[in-house]
Amino acid sequence: SLTVNKKTKTLYTKNSIVDKNSSLYHKKASGLALHGDTNVGSSMVCVTSDKNTKFVSIAISSSNVGTTFSDIKKMLDFSLSEYEYRELLGANTPMYEIKVKLGKDRDHIVLINESSIEASLPKSIDSSEINKIFYINEETTAPVKKGAVLGSVTLEYDGIIFGTSNLVAQTEVGLDIIESYTEQLSAFFKNKVVWTIIISIILLVILYIIL
Repeated sequence: SLTVNKKTKTLYTKNSIVDKNSSLYHKKASGLALHGDTNVGSSMVCVTSDKNTKFVSIAISSSNVGTTFSDIKKMLDFSLSEYEYRELLGANTPMYEIKVKLGKDRDHIVLINESSIEASLPKSIDSSEINKIFYINEETTAPVKKGAVLGSVTLEYDGIIFGTSNLVAQTEVGLDIIESYTEQLSAFFKNKVVWTIIISIILLVILYIIL
């Protein structure tokens, strides 16, 4: 029954899957449509909800309505028994370690995933079989702020992408000022243009003294 504006009306359905008085009733089904005629037979679309997962079952052109209901119920039971919704990767899980140049008291940093990845998949698939695809540089330069995005990880199985999460710095890494200046000076004197200018100046000074 349904009450609208204080008026109650009784609703009827031809869909035995959602009829509590039917032997074909399925408590996790929520409709949808049933169609049948003498030309194409009987067809039905039904949705099943289980936690965060929805399954759509479709039976097309069955010989009769009874067979359609029976086939749909089998598909619903199969999907609920063979599939499960699970967390494939928990948030803040250490995933990777990369090098840090010019880091103060630290030359490596751990990357953690920013968000969890969840999916519905067959129970026969072990989580260890799911591939982790990393998109990341093996090295970064200080300073690095905590939470800075330094890459990403994608979970994949048999060509199906389950989700992608950013990889972020687990801790902050400060800049080593002395090492930074040392590297800048080293880079300065390794520059061929700089040495060309220095040698030219020395030669000019020598030539000036001789003259």
